[in-house]
Formats: sequence, structure tokens, C-alpha cells
Amino acid sequence: MQDLQTNSPPVTEQDWATPSGHRMHYRKGGTGPPLLLIHGLVAYSFSWRFNLPALARQFTCYAVDLLGMGDSERPVGIDVSPRALAAGLVAFMQAQGCEPWSVIGSSHGGGVAMWVARLAREAGIPLRRLVLVAPINPWSSHGRRLAPFAAHPWTAAVVRASRFAYVPVRRATFRRMYGDPSRVTEETLAGYARPLRTKGTVAHCLALLKDWIHNVDELEEVMRAIEVPTLLVWGTKDRLVYLSSAPRIVETMPHARLVTIEGTGHLPYEERPEEFNAAVIPFLNTAS
Repeated sequence: MQDLQTNSPPVTEQDWATPSGHRMHYRKGGTGPPLLLIHGLVAYSFSWRFNLPALARQFTCYAVDLLGMGDSERPVGIDVSPRALAAGLVAFMQAQGCEPWSVIGSSHGGGVAMWVARLAREAGIPLRRLVLVAPINPWSSHGRRLAPFAAHPWTAAVVRASRFAYVPVRRATFRRMYGDPSRVTEETLAGYARPLRTKGTVAHCLALLKDWIHNVDELEEVMRAIEVPTLLVWGTKDRLVYLSSAPRIVETMPHARLVTIEGTGHLPYEERPEEFNAAVIPFLNTAS
């Protein structure tokens, strides 16, 4: 299997775990307090290729591929709600035998990370810091409009036929994800395309969208219960999860604050990794 994560730190190694009875792939690297990294929708641990070198100098990083994505198993018929995915990650954290943890989650992975914070507390796992990068939330209207359309049988048929594998489709999609489309590289397109060709990936993504609105609405109650110091990171040109929804999250989460990265889109950790790292690492290192 070709490893496209050429920018990962030399100490990064890949492994598999079965926290929910299915094989979950992850990358581990670095030394220091444990840090869990949760990718967004239609992504995998490849997303963090520009951040792992800096993060691994100060943290033991666990960059997971959520079930159904990346190099993890594609089980059929499992519960793919953010809560269920988070429960598997909490079991994974328990199995590592180290704590306290910090967690970074992006977009859909941000919603999963919120549930991780709640379920970890119930499991007695202490969390130090939580970083949410443009997380899905009830107050961004884009997802509420797009998810039902994407889950419609006709749209699903088109998605299954294309498999997101055609270069023009991938390029058009990533142009929307970046604030500056010229930053989208061929390496990025190839890196995200590889696991999408695996049988079961498209069906998994469509399953995620089936109960999207209900799952997103649930997050408001989850946010209110999170007591972990939280950093929201947003690109000012995000066209997928609107920056205008961030103030509502800050109002809802008792220990959250917002930083923005000027000119970036939905994936600021890829588009301007140095600025992202400079905002996140000091926050993660702040004493409680």
C-alpha cells in the first residue's frame, strides 16, 4: 500500500485497533501527553500531514481513521452517529492506558469530538483541552440544506456512480473547501482519492448523511455539558460550515473561545498549517 503521508514525522507508525469490534486504522507518533486527532467527513488521518510534525514534537499523537474511512474497516449496518463513533474512540483511549488527553476534531469530526468530551467524562477519562475546527453545529444553515439533498436516492445514485474518484469532481470540491483554491495540490487530490476507491466508502458516507439534521441538533445539548477548555478555530472564508455560527457555539459552550485564520476556508490546518499550529499548540500547552 502506497503511503501518501510523506510529511508525517519519522516516528509516526501505523497500527490497527478494534475498540468497537471492527478494525480501526490509526497513526501514532511523537512523545508527550496524548493527543487524539479526528478528521472530517470524506477524509482520514491524511488530513493532518502538515500538522503532525509540529504536534509530535510535544505530544503523543493518535491520528485515527474513523470506521468507514481511510484504511479502517467498512462494516455494513453499524450505527454511524457521532455518539456511536465517539464511543468507539473513548474505548480506544481507554485501551492506550495514558491520560489526560487532549482532542482535536475537524468539521464532522468536531461533532464526534464533542461527544468524545462528554463520553470520556462519563467513563472517567480526564481531558485537558479540546480544539474544534469549524465543527458541525445546529446554527450553520449550509449543512441543514445540503445533507437532505445529498442523501436523496437520486443524488446518492450519482455519488455512487462517480465515487468522487474523477479528478474534475475532486478538484471542484476542494476549490470550495479552500479559501485560496490555488493552494489545492495534486498530492492533496491524490491523497484523498485513494481510500475513496475502497468498496463501501460511498455507502458509508451516505449513511452518515441519513440522520444528519437530528445528529447535528443533538449537539446543542452536548455542548452545554462540556466543561473542558475549548478553542474554536475557523477560516474566515469557510463556505461549508459558516463562521457566522461560531458566536452561538461560544455562547453555548461555557469554556470556549474563538480564533480565526484570515483568508482560509474549511481546512485551515491544510491550507495554512503554520498559522494553525501557532494558534493550537500554545493552547494545548496551557496549564489548567
